[in-house]
Order: sequence, then C-alpha cells, then structure tokens
Amino acid sequence: MIAAVDAGVWLSGALQVGPVSVAVAAGERVLISGPSGCGKTTLLRRLAGLVDGPGAVVVATGVRRAFVAQEIADQILTATAAEEVGDGALPPGIAGDADLAACSGGTLQRVVLAAALAGDGPTVLLLDEPLAWLDEPAAAALLAELTARAAAGAAVVIAEHRLGPCRAWATRELQMRAGQVVADGPPGGPVEVEAPPLPDPGPPSLHWQLPDVWQGGRRALCAATFSLGPRERVALLGPNGAGKSTWLAAMAGPAARLVPQDPDLTLFCATVAEELAVGGAPGEAALAAARGLPPGASPQALSRGQRLRLAIAAVLATDPPTLLLDEPTAGQDPASAAALLAALGDRAVVFATHDRALALAAAHRALVLVDGAVVWSGPPALLPPVPAAPARAPSRPARGDPRRDVALVLAMACWTTVVDTPVALGGAAAVAGAVWWASRPRWWRAGIGIALALSWSAILSQALFCADPARTVGWQVGPVVLWAEGARHGAIQALRGLASTFAGLALVARHPPSAVLGGLASMGLPGPAALLGSVALRAVPQAAREAAEVAAAMDQRGRPLGRSPRALVGLLRPVLARALRRARTLGDTLTVRGIDPGAPPAFRFGSWNLRDRAVVLAAGAVVLFAAVARVLTAAYLAEWLDVPALRGLYAFSRAWLG
Repeated sequence: MIAAVDAGVWLSGALQVGPVSVAVAAGERVLISGPSGCGKTTLLRRLAGLVDGPGAVVVATGVRRAFVAQEIADQILTATAAEEVGDGALPPGIAGDADLAACSGGTLQRVVLAAALAGDGPTVLLLDEPLAWLDEPAAAALLAELTARAAAGAAVVIAEHRLGPCRAWATRELQMRAGQVVADGPPGGPVEVEAPPLPDPGPPSLHWQLPDVWQGGRRALCAATFSLGPRERVALLGPNGAGKSTWLAAMAGPAARLVPQDPDLTLFCATVAEELAVGGAPGEAALAAARGLPPGASPQALSRGQRLRLAIAAVLATDPPTLLLDEPTAGQDPASAAALLAALGDRAVVFATHDRALALAAAHRALVLVDGAVVWSGPPALLPPVPAAPARAPSRPARGDPRRDVALVLAMACWTTVVDTPVALGGAAAVAGAVWWASRPRWWRAGIGIALALSWSAILSQALFCADPARTVGWQVGPVVLWAEGARHGAIQALRGLASTFAGLALVARHPPSAVLGGLASMGLPGPAALLGSVALRAVPQAAREAAEVAAAMDQRGRPLGRSPRALVGLLRPVLARALRRARTLGDTLTVRGIDPGAPPAFRFGSWNLRDRAVVLAAGAVVLFAAVARVLTAAYLAEWLDVPALRGLYAFSRAWLG
C-alpha cells in the first residue's frame, strides 16, 4: 500500500534519515523501534508526505494516509470532542461536549486518534507514539482497534517505545539507528525495565496536605494527607484523567521540584550546556541524566524524548530533596529510561506513569488514583489491574446558542456607534461587564487591566488635547491643564470601548472559539476565516499560559524572570519555539485529515428557539429605534425636518442618546 524507495530527509545540511527502502502491504502491522532521536518521527513524516527529500514515497491508488504526531495538544482544531471527531465514533467514556481545554493528555490522545481513524476505505495509518499517554485499558483498546483496521485491509505503522505490548501486537518490526533501518523482520521479545537496586526508603519524614482541586466542573483531586520517606520512590497510576498530574502539581514547591509532561516549557537556555549550568555547576546526577545529549545543541532542536531527558537533568542540577516526574519514560527508549532511573540517586521520587513494568522495577510503593482519590495503595508487586477511565470527561457548561450571543455582540457594537451620551454608553458597559463577570472568566485580571487601560488613556488624552474652543479648566498642575470638555469626551470614548470590549470578552468566556467562529460562519463569515479565527482565538490565551509556565520553571531553577533582557529572552525562547512547532503540527493535521482551508467542516446548529429569536429581535429593535431617533433629531437640529408630534422624541434623543 505504501513504499519508500531510497527515501531520505535532509535537515540542517545533513541527511537526517535514509536512504531507506521499505514497503508495507495491506494488513501489515509494523512497529518502528529505536533510541530517542534516531529518526523514527522523521521517517513517519516522510511516509506521510509531510516532508520532502531524496528518493521517493509511492502510495497505492485510492489509499488515504492518516498521520498522528507526538504533539497531541497541538493537533486539536476545535473545542469539544464531538467537533474534533466529526463523523467518527467518540472514544468510550468521553462525552461529546467534553471540553478539550480541560482534558488530560491521555484523553486528548484518544480524541485525536479517533479523529484520525474516522472514515472508511483503504488507509495507511502512521502513528507516532500513540500509546505514550494512554492508560492500560485505553492502550489495549487502541491496539485492538488497529488490529481490526489491519484485518479490514489497512496498513498500520507505529513508532513506539512501549515495546512490550507493541511487539506482541506487531507482525513486523523495523529497528532504526542513526537514521537508518538496521533490521527488518519479526518483532523482538519483551524488554525488561533495567533499574538499579532501590535505596532504603527510610521512615516517613516528608509530609504534604493536598487540597481539593476542581477542574472543568468536577473534582480533579480529593484532599489527602501524603507522607514520604527521604529516599522513597512512589508510583502514581490510574486511568487517563484520574488526577495524577494534578496530584504532582499540588505537591510541587521549594522542597519538591516538578518536571511536567510537557518538557518544552521548562527549557529556556540557548544550549544544552547552559541549561545544565543554571544555578551553578551540574552535579553527577544531572550529567548522567543528560548523557548523550550534544552540549552545544539548542534544547528546542532536540527530539521530544531528548528534551524530556534534558528537562529532568536540568531539575536534577538543582539537587532537589524530592523529585516529581510526570510520565518520565514517555518517549524514552529502554536504555535512556534505565539511565534516567540510575541518575535519580538517593532522593525521594514520586512519578506518574502508565507503565506497570516501570512501577514494578523502580518504586517502593504504588498508588492507584480514580477521580482524584486513592483507591489502592501497596507494594507494586501486588498492583491490581488499573481500571478504565470513568464514562465522563470535563464538559463545558451549555450557555445557549452562540449565534444568539454573536448577534447580541454585533447589536452592542451598533449601539455604541449610534449613541453618544455617558448614560447610554455607561449602561451598555455595565450590562456587558455584568454578563462577562457572571460567565466566570478565567482571565478576569486581564479584563480589568484592559478596562483600566482603555479608560485612563482615553480620558487623559482627550483632557490634555481638547480642541473644543469653549474650553473649561477642569484641573491644572503648573503648566499641565486638563480640560473639562476633553475629559467628558474621553469618558464617552472610554465607555464606548468598555461596552464593546466587555461584550467581546463575555462572548469568548461563554463559548469556545470554534462555536464563536461557527456562529459567525453560519451568519455569513467565510469558512476559512472562521477556521483560522478559531485557532487564533485559542492561541492568545495559550501563549499567555505557556509564558506563565516558563516563568515558573525559571523561578524553580533559581533564575527568576526579573527585568533583565537575558531573562526576557529566556522566557520568549521556549514560547516562540512552541508556537513554531504548533504551527507546523497544525499544518500537518490539516493536511493529513484532508481539511481544505477553503472549505472547512460545516458548523452544525439546530433551529433557533423562540426565546433566542425574541432576545435578538428585541436587541435589534432597540438599536434600530436609537438610530432612527438620532437621524430624525439631527434633521430637526439642522432645520430640515420639524414634525410637532416628534418633538418629544427629539428631546428624549438629545437628553439620553446624544
């Protein structure tokens, strides 16, 4: 179904992968294995037609290629699971209205895989580490689904480091080293996790009181008391979305340093060597964890597995008494995983994982979490089967038809254009602000900052540079004069801006970006603008969150952000790298899902209910009345039109509408 003929990929002036000649037939289940950075991802992208190079990749007529990248969150195009999957089947246990912004990495991976598998017909499935974030039941279900697809005539190729289940599933294994396929044949045997002997854990002497944590309308972590020995290693297991990452985040602090699932936002230096040297010379543990990484290389140019190893090494360089690791072996080949375990030393370690073998080899104690609560605790040797994810996911509360709110925002924009008095504009700003605040916005501080900035700049600028000839001094300090008429004009402009700003913020707070742009598309906005606008609306708060995470990582490792140019460059480096990587991944996703930017998927909305119609018609009628009243009043003042019956309307318009 697909064949590479002397295919290769050039990167940075060197042949990164190839030449490779390999063919995959219908029904084959192929595993690509090899150490981190050996070229597995690049080979998959070459087979998917996403990068060019020497040689050729030939695909059989009528075959559709589906590719899923490592960067799961960067492949999300919409806001809910149902929108993302489209006509495909939702994964078991995930609600259609699941808010993808609040879902765990494993849940996102299941949704993205479902979106990629949607559709029928001969297909080549190219999956890059599809098991990386999946719990045991979800991983088994995916492998069973891939087996069924292959039996129906698809060709399935996956790159993975979880070799145990993948070798049992595959019919063939390609082993890679340094960009070359060095072996092609039957799958190898199971790989045992090589871990050094565990240190004596010592008596419990470290204690945490973990709080209740609520996310997406449900409890992500139940309050608990947790104790740890000074050299104890504890594994956290559980289904996707069970609260493992939340548990680790609640433990993090000066005495417990966290390496999150996403290592990119913890790497802010120009080179590997500089990353390790933050806070002083790196110790033996840090150097051991970073063994094999080129000292002069840019951290953001490394493979994902290499970036994770560097992030762990960088935190080890701070010599924390307790180390918190979220999926530390994701993207790691067995040798790299063994080296990481050996580098941990005699410190307390708590790690979240889906790898049962890792828990058996590297932990004194295991905890199983479900819905944020510990349901089992004991020796890893007695670890029971991890349950499947509960049949629910974080959901976005229903807040009405987005088309109604889009129409109301447009009506607000028209109102602020038509009226010109502090009372009318102030009332509009108050109503919009109240709706925004009632929507419980996540970024309320930013909204208040915008409001203050708009008000201050408008009032001050107008008061300083008022051009009204009948000027009245409102306030004077030395040569600086603030004119009363200018301040009034500035207040009107500020209220006009606040009304529109709060209305827009309320719309975004009440509805996901895809619904907002879908509403606009259904009302005549071109489809490409709706799709690109949806991505852009998500990108701004996403970049703000990432910058905050980088700043926290800098502070954790002893290089607080401060005001120095060097620190600001360090903050921007990973954020920009992530933005570029996200843009590439989004482009790949649009390509492999067959989404034409000129004709994106249709947005589905039902009929407007009677109440929504009444609200929109009432808002439109009010705006239309104000516009007509102002036009008639302007004609009266210009002595073009004087209808005695309308003099009450003229007076009302002048007093309340401007």
